[in-house]
Amino acid sequence: MKPTTLSNNIADSFRVFTKYIPNDHVGLLPEDIPESHFFTPTTPPLPNQGDVTLVSAPTYLKVPNDRSRHGFGVCSTDPQFPAINIRVPTHIHQNKITAEALGLIYGLLNTHTSTPLRIIVYSKSLYLALTKKREELRNCGLIGVRNARILQALFHLLDLRQAQTAFRQLSDINPMSCHWGQLLHKAEALAKDGVNKEDADQIDLSKAPQPPICGAKLTTLTQSLATKGVRASQALKPRKTTEKITDLVQKAILNQSGNLPEKDSIWRAIKTKNYTRRERNFLFLAMHGAQRIGKYWTNIPGYEDRAICNHCNEIEDMEHILFKCNRPNQCSIWEEAAKMWPNSYGHFPVDSLGLILGCGLLKIKVKQEQMESAKRLLQILVSTTAHHIWKLRNESVI
Repeated sequence: MKPTTLSNNIADSFRVFTKYIPNDHVGLLPEDIPESHFFTPTTPPLPNQGDVTLVSAPTYLKVPNDRSRHGFGVCSTDPQFPAINIRVPTHIHQNKITAEALGLIYGLLNTHTSTPLRIIVYSKSLYLALTKKREELRNCGLIGVRNARILQALFHLLDLRQAQTAFRQLSDINPMSCHWGQLLHKAEALAKDGVNKEDADQIDLSKAPQPPICGAKLTTLTQSLATKGVRASQALKPRKTTEKITDLVQKAILNQSGNLPEKDSIWRAIKTKNYTRRERNFLFLAMHGAQRIGKYWTNIPGYEDRAICNHCNEIEDMEHILFKCNRPNQCSIWEEAAKMWPNSYGHFPVDSLGLILGCGLLKIKVKQEQMESAKRLLQILVSTTAHHIWKLRNESVI
């Protein structure tokens, strides 16, 4: 029996992390939703003698006081191809690349493998992933790649094709031409219909077609990639305190800006170079609730009194230290920070712990050309002020 390989090279068969699918916890259909048949074509595709052009148009809709919803529309020059409009469900990570990739999967499933195919790709990142970086991503086992199941299924469907498959980026064609314009307009109209649906369509990524061999190729494995694979395959359960504080930050930003940020974007915002190393560490520990204050001491016999603020006789948590404590320095420091905030940028927007931890994602009413400088100034003011209050508190207590 011949070994199953991805090519004629036997070295491709030696792979690690084969049982681990990256981001396996993302995209699985919840138990309370009926089974999805998204990855099963309604009718078997028939071969087409001529070339076929396929378009998967992604789109998104900003929803007040909620996350943005994404959808896609798929159409083809094949007259037998069923027009489709889909709203991406919330259990799948929402972005335009994910929506477009799902649309391409649907298009490939409904196009015969012996039909020559030309695919128009909107996203430059997806275009590179399907062309120049495709082999590199396959060799690394898609470790650390968001929504790897979708790319894995897309790569596999492209491998199964028997006819030529060409890719063209949207920026390289003339959308005003009669041939391209009608096809693109139809796909974008279908995408708008999909994203405006009342209920999201059900897509179970566990049903997506998978290649016979997956994982990182042993011959190209690096120590860095192996470390990432081991850490990702041994995912730890989220800490309750961390989840609670992350939810607090999300709600604070939602009330201030009207947009609900992703948890990943909150953590990425803390890594900005606008913070010093010590300020970044302080905010990181605060996100985890790792400072030894407040309720940390209530469970240690003989040290319960350390949980109480000496000035206010209240539980000394981080919110209390930064905003509610009666220490004279606390109020004056925030007043000085607010004075340094330009009046043309509106009122100083930070007044809670959630807004401090998520200040990089706040909405500032300034001109577009002033947005980057305003965000940088806000991050510097907030992080410096909060960290300074924290240091003064430690000097008075220790």
